[in-house]
Amino acid sequence: MTANTQEALTSAALSFQLMTRAEPPELVIATIKSLLAVKEARDEILIIDYR
Repeated sequence: MTANTQEALTSAALSFQLMTRAEPPELVIATIKSLLAVKEARDEILIIDYR
């Protein structure tokens, strides 16, 4: 593995996209908490509400 490949693997970030429409707030909150438990500091969580 080259240094550039190793750097890319260690600096990759994830974008978790949570789309909601009419889900109960408790379900959305539980899902956000689950995502917070697995995400790294450089990852993001996007919440999109289609109302």
